Amino acid sequence: MSINLGDNSKVKLRALCNSYCVRILFDQIRTIDKKRRKGKLGEVESSYWQGALLQMFV
Repeated sequence: MSINLGDNSKVKLRALCNSYCVRILFDQIRTIDKKRRKGKLGEVESSYWQGALLQMFV
């Protein structure tokens, strides 16, 4: 399998990886939120994801 990302391939590849990581992270957070029910239904506590999200984009 090959992916043609064009001229800025490293930047595009990193953005692609970050989007997949964010999806995986939020899927896990939704699972945690459903199990613990600490916040309102459908609302995810920011303390769960803010630190991890900031580290991904640094």
